[in-house]
Order: sequence, then structure tokens, then C-alpha cells
Amino acid sequence: MTLQGRKILYISLTRTGSTAYAAAVASAISQSDATIITSTESQHAFDKADHTIDTYKGYFSFIYKSLAFMITSWQLLSQYKSESALVYFPVFHPWNLIIAIWAGVKNIPVVTTIHDYHTHTGEKNKLIEHLQKIQMSISDYVVFLSENQRSIALKDNPTKKSKYKLLIHPPLPVSQKQKLDHNRKLKFLFLGRIKAYKGYKLILEAAQSAQIESITIAGSGDSIPSNNSKITVINEYLSDDKVMDLLSSHHVLLLPYTEASQSGILMLGMAANVPMIVSDLPGLDEQANKNTCLWISPNATSLRAAMERLQQDSDLYHKLKDNMESYNQEYQKKYSESLQSLLDDLHRL
Repeated sequence: MTLQGRKILYISLTRTGSTAYAAAVASAISQSDATIITSTESQHAFDKADHTIDTYKGYFSFIYKSLAFMITSWQLLSQYKSESALVYFPVFHPWNLIIAIWAGVKNIPVVTTIHDYHTHTGEKNKLIEHLQKIQMSISDYVVFLSENQRSIALKDNPTKKSKYKLLIHPPLPVSQKQKLDHNRKLKFLFLGRIKAYKGYKLILEAAQSAQIESITIAGSGDSIPSNNSKITVINEYLSDDKVMDLLSSHHVLLLPYTEASQSGILMLGMAANVPMIVSDLPGLDEQANKNTCLWISPNATSLRAAMERLQQDSDLYHKLKDNMESYNQEYQKKYSESLQSLLDDLHRL
């Protein structure tokens, strides 16, 4: 990866959200001339961090630390400013806007990544959407993770075609792969944010099937009152080690989302070689092809049928694993090309 003549000031201030994504992009970009700045809380997720920033942890902390950051962010940019510098934000954070405004004063180009052009049901936040729109308007480039999200944004802003760029979701590293053989008592796993749009309610319905015996729902979010002994709920923040333990100890990963922009969980499942049942939604279909997952309509009937089918069909289970192995190489090449295309665009800023 090359970015001739450009110094990237890569700033990821998120504490827990999308840290794997931010770290993966940082790893690739750091091969060019880049300075990596992270929040103190997420530093562990990155291969390297040249500078860390202690962010806020609550409402009152947000108020006084944000006021202080208005001053320190100017100093931060002054410390790293060069004639060829640009600021790159991989993940939303309220302080991004403060940095972007100061960058504009210093005539430093700004590149902002948008994961969700519209926030999802159950996570709707007018303030975040408003801040995000302001950030987009003052950024020199806006990067989307899927062509679907870019197209939605272009419908609202049809004159911004040259400003709106695409960098597909990076492959995510895993420390081990799932090596479980097929049996007639598969262990199913839902992983990530426990929100209604992620489809966990569809899983609760599908669990009524007499053929399905073991489901784990793991992540933080909504409280799930379940009296079904087949279902184990782990409602807490999951460490990287815990995520890997879950992926390697379950046969099938469930992504029955009713809404989606893209999915880091899908990329983890692909890398860990875990067969997946995935809702056939725009954005997700850009991350995997028709042969790597068992695609469903986002409803309980379709989900239950897919779970039962995989439980009964050993050949399909192993075919999905084989197809993912070959597709991973294809996707890595596709991502490298997407990244280089973006770097070429950044060079022209």
C-alpha cells in the first residue's frame, strides 16, 4: 500500500465500538506514512499507537473533558501538522468534529468514515445523526463501507459523487479457526450487539423448533427474558479472547439481521471459518458471496428452516466451510485493491 507524499494522522477515539475495524484499517494504512492516535481504552486493539487520548466515560465527564479537548486538539494538530498532512477518522466520535473544525482552520484535509448513514432502529440518535451530517459537510472525503450505504447517501446528496468514496470492510484477524465437525446437535451462536434489528427475537422464535437444542446469545444490549433451557444468554461486553472462545466452540453463527449496513461479525465468522446463516440484505451481500453463507429472508420461519437444514445436512456444513476458505483469499485481494484506490484518491487531496 502506498500513499506517496501524504502523511496520515489516523485518529480513532472510540472506546469499544468498531475497534476491530479501526485497528484493521490502521494496520493496513500504517504501511504508508501514518501516525496512529487512539483512545486510551482501545489502545490494546491496535498493532501500534503513536499517541493515546483519555476520552470520557459518562455525562459529566463528557462535558468537562470536551471543553478541555477544544484546546488540546489544537495543540495535537500543531504537533503533527506538516505541509502534506491529512486527518483520517475511521469511526464516529463526538470529538471528531472538534478536530475537524480545527483542521479546517489549519487547512488540513479531513477524511471521515461513515459506518451507518442512518442510525438503526433501537439505536436512533438524532444528535449523532446531526453531528455526523455536519462532519460530512466539512470533510474533504467521506468514506463508506459498502456501495449500498454510499448510494443511499448520494440520493440525499447527488452532487457529492466525487467526494463520497468506498473502502470495503477489511478482513478481520482471528487467533484461531473453528474446527468442529458436523453433528445432529449443532451449537448455534448469535454474537454482537443485542438489539432488535440484529434479529435476536427471530432466534427466540426459531428456538421453538424441537430439532434445535443449543443456542448462545452473547453480547451487550437488550435484556432477554428467556425461559427456554436451550438458550444461554451472555449479556455483557465481550473481550477478544471471549469472542474467539465462542466462535471456536460453536458450529454455526447466526446473523438474522432485519436491518444492516455492513457487519464486522460476518467478517469474524468468515475468518474463523464458522458456517453462517445470514439475512440477505444490501450491504451484507457485498461482504460475502452466495456460496459462502446460507442466506435467508429476515423472518423466523426462514431462519428456523435454515437452522434445521444445516443441522441435518453434513455436506452443506462442510461445503460452506470449504467455500469460505477460498473466498477469504479472493476478498483479501478485493480489499487490498479497494484500499489502494482510496489511498490514490487521498494523494490527490
